[in-house]
Amino acid sequence: TLLDQHLASTQLSNRQKAERIGQIMTLLSGKSHKGSPSAGHGVFAQQCALCHKFLDQGRDIGPDLTGYEMKNLDYLVPAIIDPNLGIREGFELATITLRQGGNAPPAILTGFITDTSDRTVTIKDLSGIRTVIARKDLAALTRAPVSVMPEGLLDRLSDQQIRDLVAYLQSGR
Repeated sequence: TLLDQHLASTQLSNRQKAERIGQIMTLLSGKSHKGSPSAGHGVFAQQCALCHKFLDQGRDIGPDLTGYEMKNLDYLVPAIIDPNLGIREGFELATITLRQGGNAPPAILTGFITDTSDRTVTIKDLSGIRTVIARKDLAALTRAPVSVMPEGLLDRLSDQQIRDLVAYLQSGR
């Protein structure tokens, strides 16, 4: 399942995550090498905008990052290094199993629960498509305590690209 694949991609131990957070904090504290918000805009477009919205750029698969603790490195850096530290409400990965008749295998939907009522549940999949399901058709609904944002996103960036990305996020423009 998608959840199993995601959990298998978890690469770092808690100690390694703490070390990586320290490395990035040290990198960002260097006064001689500042980031460029305009260059960071491009890094965001390539690395983050497929899932996150920031200002007028990106998609709304993950949380909108506009105005959300971007100036606070003590929040921002750990959130990028270890996305499972704090999953915003509404962005818990949910799996819905639908009731099936006969010998058909059960249908499974994965995504985020965006709306619930006494009669229906709405799930938004990872491509942004919303599906409304009648509660009577639900066999099971579970939520996983993991983020769909993978670990290691900064690992493929150069030091300068990391500085640029953070400068862009902190610039608010």
